[in-house]
Amino acid sequence: FGCNIIDKAGNAGTAIYTGKDFTINAKRDNSSALVFENSDGFKASVLPNTVDGSLSIHITPASTDTTKLADFATTDSSELRVVYMPRDFKAKDGSGNIIDSFSKPVTLIFPYYDSDGDGRTDGDYIDVSTLFVHYLDPSSVKWVPLANSVIDRENRQVSAAVNHFSIYSLRSVNYSLLSFNVA
Repeated sequence: FGCNIIDKAGNAGTAIYTGKDFTINAKRDNSSALVFENSDGFKASVLPNTVDGSLSIHITPASTDTTKLADFATTDSSELRVVYMPRDFKAKDGSGNIIDSFSKPVTLIFPYYDSDGDGRTDGDYIDVSTLFVHYLDPSSVKWVPLANSVIDRENRQVSAAVNHFSIYSLRSVNYSLLSFNVA
């Protein structure tokens, strides 16, 4: 997949960087998903006709004020410390209105680092099989694992389909403590 982007000022480029906005036409004639990746490897995969009209996707590091509270309150999983993973995913329509939910699932893809392929994350030495995408539940201020998380060891990433954007993170579950109240 390739992309050519021109911003409102006429600047052109072929890459999407952290914290920058990009717009896609969500109505496409074929059935293949559009995958957008920022410079640190976080991705959103959007199927055609997920929303009516245009869609702007924002992937930014989440505020540590909120995420650190959730880290402290969540006892059945732990954050990856070498590369802190919480990301705030936001979607807006062509008029700049926040999109609260999608008509089709959007897949979020989180990279993990395991340069030697030993099945443990670099620096943290966490078993890759314990990695799940988590949703930050704003009412409890706790991380909730997404049961549909899929580990792709070959590409060193974990993905999960979601029906709305919020704050998400890649975390390691503690199976002995996990009650599996999953989103």
